[in-house]
Amino acid sequence: MFSSHEIYLPVNPDALSLIGFTLLVEKLHKFHAISASFRSAGMGTPAQVQGLVFNSIKANVDIEVPKMRMQLRLNQFRTAKRIAPNAKIFNAQIRDATVVRRAVTLGLPVILVGQESEEIDTVANDYRTLAAEIIQQGEVL
Repeated sequence: MFSSHEIYLPVNPDALSLIGFTLLVEKLHKFHAISASFRSAGMGTPAQVQGLVFNSIKANVDIEVPKMRMQLRLNQFRTAKRIAPNAKIFNAQIRDATVVRRAVTLGLPVILVGQESEEIDTVANDYRTLAAEIIQQGEVL
């Protein structure tokens, strides 16, 4: 966190992720306060949350209510200047898929697990879409 400038958080569409997001932002704020004396001007700005990515999205499940709650919390933190002013919930979402769980268990990127599966193509495309959106956000800055 000390040497980072951007933080992107994966969140599930559930109450625990909302709590976790809140706790992380508060801990990050405390960390910045404690570590401020160690930072020099040449290090740039401290790490800030730039965006949230919903993952583990199950097919045919409506996530609008969790998304609205997360957006409300995001807006509260933005107003309090605890996150980046342009922080957002990304449009790209990562689907819930067996290949993702397998990749996590094996400690490998999704693209290297289950090459023969159609599932890999859809999830890999989810990540490609997310990467393009993150790059686009960086170009706007």
